[in-house]
Formats: sequence, C-alpha cells, structure tokens
Amino acid sequence: MVKKSWLGLGVVVVGVGLLISHGAHAGLKTTTTVGIDTVNRNFYGSFGSARNSADAVQYIGCAVDNNFGSCFARNSAGTSVTCTSSDPATMALMMATSGDSYIYVTYNAAGTCTRVYVSSSSYYAPRLP
Repeated sequence: MVKKSWLGLGVVVVGVGLLISHGAHAGLKTTTTVGIDTVNRNFYGSFGSARNSADAVQYIGCAVDNNFGSCFARNSAGTSVTCTSSDPATMALMMATSGDSYIYVTYNAAGTCTRVYVSSSSYYAPRLP
C-alpha cells in the first residue's frame, strides 16, 4: 500500500513538472532577414529581423506620400531594390505595414510594384532599439 501512494505522488510530481516545463517554452519565432531576387524581381523580409541584424547594412520597408508609394530593400550583401506604385489598393497595402511586419514584394522591369504582401504575426521578431 505504501508503494501505491509513492507511485501516485511520483505521477503527480512528473505531471506538474511537465506542465511547468510546457509553460516555460516560448512561442514560434522566425528570423527573416532581407532577401532579394533580381532575376525573378522580388524581395522579402521582416522589419524586425532586418533592424536587429548584426550587419547594420540591410533594411526593408514601404512608404506612401500623397498619391505615390514605394517599397524598398537592401540585403546584407548591399544589393538594393526599389519599386513604386500609384495604385490605391497597392498603396493601402504599403500603409498596412507595422514595425513587426513581414513583406513580400514583386515588381516588373519598369520598377512598378506588381504585388505587395504584408503579414504581421507574433512569430516575427520585433524591432529592437
């Protein structure tokens, strides 16, 4: 009978330990530094990963001024690209970015942004000072 009570206590201790260790784990995190593909004309990255990178070279973002918007990026190798748009729907997406955003942008040979994808999620690194 003593063995059963010790066994039961052991099961409880292990169960509590698993609950505590499960609660100590952080959520999904990803680092998405700036990527640029000049052949297929696209670039991507998360704002926090670019800002927090150790190289102090890369950046990524979008800006809108009146009836004109642009998205831009530079990767760690120093390659940079910019595209522009005056399309209201595209500019709305450019304005939808935040400090914790990830963007994927495609552009054509004329330098016009043809697609702007914006995602803000808990798994992207926040910008640090």
